[in-house]
Amino acid sequence: MVSKGSENDDEALAKKIYLDHGGSSFFMSRSGIYEEYRALNFDRRKEKEWARERIVELLAMPIDPGMLIGGSFGGLIELIKNSDDREGLEILIEKIEALEDEWDTMSLLLIAESMLRLLHTAKHDRILYDRRLIEREKRIVARLLARASEMKITVAPIYREDRYMKDFLSDQHVLERIENDRREFEGYSDNQ
Repeated sequence: MVSKGSENDDEALAKKIYLDHGGSSFFMSRSGIYEEYRALNFDRRKEKEWARERIVELLAMPIDPGMLIGGSFGGLIELIKNSDDREGLEILIEKIEALEDEWDTMSLLLIAESMLRLLHTAKHDRILYDRRLIEREKRIVARLLARASEMKITVAPIYREDRYMKDFLSDQHVLERIENDRREFEGYSDNQ
């Protein structure tokens, strides 16, 4: 149970909870802390301020397998999504476009899957529904998946060392994942 402390302590605690959960009330609820977080009583404007600070910090990091497997990339996606940060999304898209030729197959897939999650969110969220950004995201996902399917399968060593991922990195599994992602993307595009 979260106890109310000084105003600075309350804000520090609320900010930590908010950022640790990617700004998602769903994730806060799943971890059993949502009601306590709401009791700290910080408004949407403050949450957006915290999210923006963290987004800027995460966007300054290189997009590499360490960021992808360590959760920072997923956290960035969640914060962009939950704070409706179009500017952060545009910067992320630019970074991906600049680096897309540098990643191994598994990294391409993880990034494409994250962008697919954002596309699904934009379909139902009027704030993130920006036709220009959606078209850029779709082009990126299409290129990432095409590149992943055309290249020799490569997997960065950090993925093989991860106890949760190492069992899912066979060439066959990666090929199946590429095909599943392509079908999902085609289904998304067909429903637009």
